[in-house]
Order: sequence, then structure tokens, then C-alpha cells
Amino acid sequence: MINEKIVVSISCLTYNHVEYIRDAIEGFLMQKTNFPFEILIHDDASTDGTADIIREYEAKYPDIIKPIYEIENQWEKGKRGSAIFNFPRAKGKYIALCEGDDYWTDPYKLQKQVEILESHPEYNACFHQFYRLENGEFKELNKNIIDAHIQKSADKKGFEFTLQELFEEWFIGTLTIVFRKDVLIFDLINKYSNFYDLHLFYYCLENKNAYFLNDNMAIYRRHKDGVWAGSSQLKRKNMDIHSYRELYKISPNSFTKYLYKRSLKRKQNFLLKYIPKKIMGSANHFREYLSQYNNFVLIPFIMRMPISSLRMFVVKKKFHKVGSNSFFLRGVNFIAPDNIEIGNNCVINNNVFLDGRGGKVKIGNNVDIARETNIWTLEHDVHDDYHRTVGGDVIIEDYVWIASRVTVLPSVKIGKGAVIACGAVVTKDVPPMTIVGGVPAKPIGIRKSALKYTINYHPKFR
Repeated sequence: MINEKIVVSISCLTYNHVEYIRDAIEGFLMQKTNFPFEILIHDDASTDGTADIIREYEAKYPDIIKPIYEIENQWEKGKRGSAIFNFPRAKGKYIALCEGDDYWTDPYKLQKQVEILESHPEYNACFHQFYRLENGEFKELNKNIIDAHIQKSADKKGFEFTLQELFEEWFIGTLTIVFRKDVLIFDLINKYSNFYDLHLFYYCLENKNAYFLNDNMAIYRRHKDGVWAGSSQLKRKNMDIHSYRELYKISPNSFTKYLYKRSLKRKQNFLLKYIPKKIMGSANHFREYLSQYNNFVLIPFIMRMPISSLRMFVVKKKFHKVGSNSFFLRGVNFIAPDNIEIGNNCVINNNVFLDGRGGKVKIGNNVDIARETNIWTLEHDVHDDYHRTVGGDVIIEDYVWIASRVTVLPSVKIGKGAVIACGAVVTKDVPPMTIVGGVPAKPIGIRKSALKYTINYHPKFR
């Protein structure tokens, strides 16, 4: 092979492909051809061990594998693509492309494509079908478009296509192309800031057609670190506009003008969908932020203020119901107040906490709740393997008196006139007129009041 003339130059660009590069190189080396080929690899200063794998293969196949190992990353300097690093040193009549994170699967891929190009001088390039590998799943792309072309073609093994057909419905993959090297005009290529694949494909089909072979012979890996797959949709639209703008500027004609204007239109259509979603997402985020701020910063601040009229204005706006003559002292805190209703003539003392997240809190008339009491409708199930929550309504009937630092748990009903002693934890229903205390709360007496009073407690500045 040393003295034979190279027929195909395989161009491979790689950067940090340590997980993939071995598959790519093995796919090149397994090619069974009746002609010699070379493998041109450009490693753009990989930092993950990719270059070590390339050196391993280079040592075994020094006459075939011809790498360039960059010391500094050229992509970051704006020097990108095979057109700079591999095309100028290619010795083959034809050039095949495959990046280091993709790979070929058919050992006769190059042989098939070269035979087509050798027997059809009217074609400048030959492509074929491929699979996309993403998240462990293989998918054959653009099958509907390809099948439609096959049906119209007399040759069921593939079909001929034009420049216009390709750019109207994109159905090819870069890793599948073999093209004639004499398509490359370096004086023209050097005018581009970046000579992308679509520029190459344009010049391949500008004056001649191409052939699509309906054999699946390669795998395109789509992953987050890929140059294209890792880009946002907006960035892709901007890249398209830049590419088509340069194409029109360097090769101006009615078709390249159409392609450039179409890229602008596609971005415009994308933005018409993208911007409202972005705005709505931002608006929803802002509304949620504002809601959290109100609930956990602004309202608690107001509820600590010594201005009772302002506190009562807030609770009457927020709660499902607050009856007449009821009064909230400073420091009362609450969550989901739309599930909480308070009857008439009630007093909710300093630093009481009311929770409406897991159910409703219904408080009757003339209820006295002393300071630092916590009433919960939601709690974690201590026996649940995943610490899930359970909830239930809390009902507090008329004339109940709850002393300081009581905790009332979900799904509890406290009957009319009952009394809860200081520090008790109420875990189950309390019968009417029963006095309970302790942890958990248990009956300790019976209340003997006729319940003829009306609570009217409105202390100043408290």
C-alpha cells in the first residue's frame, strides 16, 4: 500500500472523544477495499486521553494513520474544520468524512461508494443512510423523505438528487459522504470565516448531482458534548444565518440568496414561538417569586406590625373567612390561608401558626387560641419509607379554649367548649366540654361553664 496511489482520504476531527474514538478508528481500519486509503486525524488538544488512543493506533498503522496533535486548542482560536487541517494534506482522489464520536458499521462502505463515483462521473458525491444513537436508542433518520425518493427512482438501491432537493429537505449526514477532492477550490474556501458542511455540500452539488445509497452503514452519536447537539435551538438558528450569509456573500446567486433569506425567516418564525414562551416562563417565575416573597417576607412583616387595622386588612383579604369582631395579635403566621376560616368573636394570640396546606382549618365562634400554638393540617408519616406527607382537616368548634404552646395535629376535631392545657399535643378528637392535657393529650377533667360569654379582646399594640 505504501507505493500505491491513495484513492480515499478519510478525514476525522476529534476533541475529547476518549469514549468514542476507538470505535471511529476501528470503523476506518475494517474497510475492505481494492484500493489504498489513508486516515487523517486532527486532534484539537484533547485533555481526556483521546490523543493517547490515537498514538496507540498510529504506532500499529504508521503508513495509514496520519495524525496531527495540537498543543493548543484551535477551535477556540477560530480555526475550525477539515478544510483547514485535513483537506490540504489529503492525497486521495476522494475524501470521506467522519468525526471522532461517530463510526462506520459496514466494512464495504468505502468500496461501495467509490464504485458508484467511479462509474458515474456525473456525480460529485455519494451519501448513504445512517442511524442516530441517542440515550441508548438507535433511530433511522429522515426515512419518510428517503422512502419518497426511492419510490420515484427506477434504481431501488438508491437515488440521484439535486442541490435544490437537498436544501429543501435535508436528509443526509456528514459522516456518510464520500466526495471528489477536485470539488475543493481552496482560494474560495479561504474566504470563509468557517467552512461548514453545508458549504461543502453546496459546492459538491453546485454543478453536478449526488447519489444516495439506501444502505445503513454508520452511526451518528447525539450527545450533550457534541458541537451541534449541544447547542441551543436559538444558537443553531444563528449559526445557520451566519453560514448562509457567508455562502450568499461568497457565491452570490438567486439560490444562495433564497437560502439566506429562508434562514432569516426560519429564525423569525422560531422567535415568534420562542419569545412568548420565554416571556411566559419568566413571567411565571416572577409571579412565583413574588408569591413566595409576599407569603414569607412581606405578610409576616405586616403581621408583626403594631397596627391592628393593617393586620386585619391582610387576614380578611387572604383567609377564606374571618368573622366579625375576631382579632389577630402580632406575629400570627399562616400558610394556605384560603383553606382557613375563622368564626365570630375569636382571638388568635401572638405567634400562633395556622397551616391550611393539607386540609381545611375551621374555627367556630368565641374561640380563644393562646400564644405560640401550632395548628397543622399536614405532617410527614413517620412510618413511610419515603417520608411522604399525610393531611387532614382540623375542626375547632365554638367556645374552645386552647392554652399556650399547644400543638394540634391533622385530622382532629375539638368539640364545643373543650379546653386544651398548655403544651399539650392533640393527636385525636377531643369530646365537647372535655379538658385535656399532656403529650399526647388525654382527658384530665370536665368543663362546667354555661358558655354564656362573648370574647371581645382587642389589645392596643399587641
